[in-house]
Amino acid sequence: MNKYKLILLRLKFRAIARWTSSLRSRFGGVGWRLVSLRHRSARSSEAMTRSHIARAATAEFRWDSTAKGKWSFIWLVLITLVLVGAGCSFKTASRTADGGVYRSDDLGKTWQQKVFAGQQNNKNVTIASLDIRDLQFSAADPGVLAAVAGDKGLLITSDGGEQWRQIYQQPTTAVAIHPTAKDTFYIAAGNRIYRTTDSGQNWQTVYLDTTPDAQITAVATNRANDKQILAASSRGILLQSLDSGNSWEQLYLFKAAIAKILFNQVNGKLIFVAQTDGRLWRSYDSGVSWTDLSNTIKQLNPRRGSYQAMTFVADTANILYATQNGLMLGSEAGEKWSNLKLVTAPGAVALVSLAVHPKLPNNIFYTTATGFYRSTDKGETWQTSSLPSSRLPSSMAINPSANNQIYLGFTRK
Repeated sequence: MNKYKLILLRLKFRAIARWTSSLRSRFGGVGWRLVSLRHRSARSSEAMTRSHIARAATAEFRWDSTAKGKWSFIWLVLITLVLVGAGCSFKTASRTADGGVYRSDDLGKTWQQKVFAGQQNNKNVTIASLDIRDLQFSAADPGVLAAVAGDKGLLITSDGGEQWRQIYQQPTTAVAIHPTAKDTFYIAAGNRIYRTTDSGQNWQTVYLDTTPDAQITAVATNRANDKQILAASSRGILLQSLDSGNSWEQLYLFKAAIAKILFNQVNGKLIFVAQTDGRLWRSYDSGVSWTDLSNTIKQLNPRRGSYQAMTFVADTANILYATQNGLMLGSEAGEKWSNLKLVTAPGAVALVSLAVHPKLPNNIFYTTATGFYRSTDKGETWQTSSLPSSRLPSSMAINPSANNQIYLGFTRK
């Protein structure tokens, strides 16, 4: 669309503005007010697509009438006519977006999208367009799956994803579920940690970081000690609560942002902390002292890269640790390290999400931006399959009470 068409479009808008103002007495409104139609110098006129023009056009009018029912119809017809005349058009979505959460009941061979979230005005509401950044099953109630949906807060399902319920509505970074109290959740949101003890009916702030621009980046509960909670800030501060979140103390300072805190499920004193830059730390004493494992890992993989994912191998002390440049196995709580041979060459494709089957520990699963990978022999060989979505498979969870059930959460690339 060249500059002459933009000028023509602007003239049409001005004519419509004058015409709608003449209808005030007939419909009881006060008309439309044209603000401007600006040519954006950051884009050449040739680069402005139809959707750009559509958004720009609708954004230039301000709604001045309280008679919304009548005026919304007039607005729709007029804008549509103008945009069609200018060579632009709208398309109504004819199918559900391919994001949200997918479930496989056969260990990743086939997938079903599970995004239903109820009905509103006789229309289905779904989470298909949301960015699902993390998925976690509840240890207290294995039928409950929580999904961190970024700007859309926290969602839970208790029926295998057949219906989702939003229990927190504000932007959320991370979630931790109480290991024995099934209705208690902790979330990181901005510079605060919130807690609910009634599955989201009520929330209370249990921690506030008053430092400007500080963010809570991770939170984790300890299955072996259900009163201990660890949380981390973007400043590298590791926080601890020993009374279920009622009070907090600084436990350790890592001096760089923390991406993940991981308690061992059997030995709660064994903890790993991963930093966003790929550094990995281990504690044997509930977080009092820490050992930097980065040099050991660097010897094995000089091009360490940033952190991607980590998980324990079922109920053992062995840990799988993934960075941009590969997947490593830390045996004996990270005392011995080895590279797992992947289908993709180290560093060629970034690993995105990772999981180990809790009851079948030989089964390891990982995703890249374009594929799903499964090993049934501890990573010796891999089976490859395509993803069910065009989006990024940013999170994965395996149902601990259903041997063959895997969930994938997707975000926009």
